[in-house]
Amino acid sequence: MKKYLPAICLISVALHFAAAQAPADSRDAEDRRIFADGLFSREMYGYAAVEYARLIRDFPDSSELDRSYFRLGEALRLTEKKTEAATAFYRASQIGGKYRLRALFKRAALFLEIESAESAAELFAELLKEKLPKDIHEYSLYYYGEALTKIEDHSKAATQLERLLSMFPESEMAPYAKLSLGRIYALPGEVNDFSSSRKYLKDVATAPPTSRIGAEALFLLARAEFTAKNYKEAANHFADLEKKYPDDMRLEESRLQAAWAYSNAGLFDAAAKSCVAALESEKAAEDMTSNSRAEFMYILAGANFQMMNYEEASKWYISSREVAPYGPLAGASLYQAALSAFRIERYDEAMGTLEPILSDASFRERSLWLMAEAAVGKKDSNIAIQYYRLLVAEYPDGAYTTDALYRLGHQLVLAEAPVEASGYFLHLAEKFPKSALAPKSIFASATALE
Repeated sequence: MKKYLPAICLISVALHFAAAQAPADSRDAEDRRIFADGLFSREMYGYAAVEYARLIRDFPDSSELDRSYFRLGEALRLTEKKTEAATAFYRASQIGGKYRLRALFKRAALFLEIESAESAAELFAELLKEKLPKDIHEYSLYYYGEALTKIEDHSKAATQLERLLSMFPESEMAPYAKLSLGRIYALPGEVNDFSSSRKYLKDVATAPPTSRIGAEALFLLARAEFTAKNYKEAANHFADLEKKYPDDMRLEESRLQAAWAYSNAGLFDAAAKSCVAALESEKAAEDMTSNSRAEFMYILAGANFQMMNYEEASKWYISSREVAPYGPLAGASLYQAALSAFRIERYDEAMGTLEPILSDASFRERSLWLMAEAAVGKKDSNIAIQYYRLLVAEYPDGAYTTDALYRLGHQLVLAEAPVEASGYFLHLAEKFPKSALAPKSIFASATALE
């Protein structure tokens, strides 16, 4: 800090027009300008700022004054003294020389950098009223669009970015404008235009100016397709992101949504691999919450379940519950763990796993059904009857009711309660006459009494 203190003092003097010393001759001024430029070109921006400040102080009537202010602004900007840089650019613009428009542009861009987007938008709006050189014009349109995006004036932002593409289709800013438009048009509400969003993002992903922009385009494209529930397309884009840009920052960030995309698209092996990669990643572990870890485990368990690896599925469902016992997936993890155990005929385990969620309204109906089915599996008619009765009493029009009534009747026959069994069979046939089980129930009702 000490070595920059004189620089700060000199800059302050220069910017506030402190009393100037008697200027040296023009050759001295030119030599000092060359020296300052040399420091700048060697990226010694702090020292360059000192020299430009001295030039301003010592030669206030120089024909190069606007240039000195402009270069001072650049040196200050590159040493992160952005507020002071904005002041220097303002001074350069007020002199009215050939650096005026560039100084106005730099000042507006600085306001965007220091998160004063509303001021930046106002400055770019004024600047675009000028007759601008091509490079300043196209950059101003882009940054004006970005400033408007930051203040959430998305419709107006899209208009400016579309103007850039229309007026300067070959601009080096065109891919960046398309990326921004892809993001804007994917937003919900008035600006939503999914087909345009997809088109722009695909354009960028196909021919990105940098790997970072290519990765961002694929990430946004995958996320947009996922939001639109086009899971296969989303999965393809997430796969491309991992294949083409394995070191990009978006890869770790996208793994959870990618895993869901793979799972929803029926690509269970890919879903499992994505989850394992995330769970084993040291980098991801630094930012992963317990709920996120539990979610990865839940997806991994589901993928194994769909691939009929029920024992592995049960293990991961239980792990998911243990990692986040009060998380949003805790109840679902227990239910699915029980279902996995049921599929491999571990009926006692299934019933024990269901116990904690039997009183949870979100899971009670299906848990009662699975408890009854597990009891049937272990040939315990009394327990099966208990849960079938609870199910049909509490959910008379539920998703499992017709099957539960029929199976309850069957279990009552086995328990030698034919009259009660006949009554349940008859109730099924009368309440659900269009059910495929209705004709069978009428027959079963009669035969139960024989």
